[in-house]
Amino acid sequence: MFGQITDLPALASYSEALAHHDNITPLRGTPLRPICNTVNGRRKKQYSIERGYVGKIPAVFCRMYKTDVVTFLENGEVVVRNGGWASVGTHDFACAICWRRASFCAKDGRTVVRVGNREVALDSDEPLRLRSHGVCWEVIDPKPNYAYYLRRDVMAKKRKPIKAFQKEILALAKLIDPRQYEPFDTISRPGTPEMRYLIMQDPTHSGYADLVDVILSTSIVEPKWGYGERPLSFVSHKRIKDSISDTIKYAFAAELFERREVTLLPTNDNERFVDVEEEEL
Repeated sequence: MFGQITDLPALASYSEALAHHDNITPLRGTPLRPICNTVNGRRKKQYSIERGYVGKIPAVFCRMYKTDVVTFLENGEVVVRNGGWASVGTHDFACAICWRRASFCAKDGRTVVRVGNREVALDSDEPLRLRSHGVCWEVIDPKPNYAYYLRRDVMAKKRKPIKAFQKEILALAKLIDPRQYEPFDTISRPGTPEMRYLIMQDPTHSGYADLVDVILSTSIVEPKWGYGERPLSFVSHKRIKDSISDTIKYAFAAELFERREVTLLPTNDNERFVDVEEEEL
C-alpha cells in the first residue's frame, strides 16, 4: 500500500473519537463501522473504528486491518502502535488520525513518532503512550534519546601522527590503475583499529604495505552506467579520508565522543563507533 490514505478523520481526544464512532452507521448486516465516514470511504472496510475497553477504561480503537493503530482512552491517554508493520500505509493512517498532533515515518526499519519537539523510535509492535491535552500531546514516560558528538580538538590531535600516511596514500591514489585492484563492497582491514592506527605511523611495519593496499582497494568507485560507453572506475579521495577518520574514531571512541541527551533522534550515525552496552554498564 502506497500513498496517502484519503477520507480519514482527524481526531484529537476520546470524546472526538467517540462522537465520530457514534455518528457512523454500521455496514448492513454487520457490526463493522468504517472509520472513513464518506460515500467512498464506507467501501474501505479495512479501516474501521470500534468501542471497547483497555482493562476497565473505556476506549475507542482506530483499526487498520487487524491492528489498533491509534487508541483513544477515556482517561486522556492515546496509545499508538504499528502492529509490527513500519510501512507507509500504517504511517499514513496514523498521521491522518493524529493530524497536527503527532507524525509518523520510518527510519532504519522502525516507526519514528514525533510529538511536539520529541521523537521516539518504536521497535516491532511496541506501544507508545501519549497524553492528550486537546490540541497538545506529550509522550508519557519517554525513553531518553542520546546522541554522540565529536570532540574536534581531540580528533585533530589524534590525526596529527598519521598525516604523513594520509598524504602518501592520497598521492598513490593518483598513480595507481584501479583496474589492478578488485574493489570491496565492504570495508575489510587487517587488525584492530588500534593496531591499524599504529601501523599508519610506521612505514617500516610489516603490515604497512598491506594496509595501504586494502584502503586503496576499498576506496575504488565504479560509477553506474546505462547506455553508451562504460565510465572508468577511480579511487575516491573522500573514501580514503573517511576510512582513515573511521579508524581513529573506532580506536579512540571513548576520548573522541561526548554523549548528550537530545529530544530528536540522532542523525550523525556516531553511535556506531561507541560500544553503548559496555558504556552503560
